[in-house]
Amino acid sequence: MPTARITFINEGRGFGFLRPDSERDPDLFFHASNVVDFDSIVVGDRVQYEVLRDDRRPAGRQAKAVAVQVIGR
Repeated sequence: MPTARITFINEGRGFGFLRPDSERDPDLFFHASNVVDFDSIVVGDRVQYEVLRDDRRPAGRQAKAVAVQVIGR
């Protein structure tokens, strides 16, 4: 599983972004429903995740992070 660091969280709207450890990959969107224990994550947490592609979304926004799980702080 790829790893990343949480860079932004909007708790009120239930989403955020993470920055993959692979420097070539763009930041990925994630939704609270795809995070194990969303209420406990904070910016800077290290996570592992899976990537889901949705070809119905506009170019550049087709990938999102799912199965996001904290692996360290």
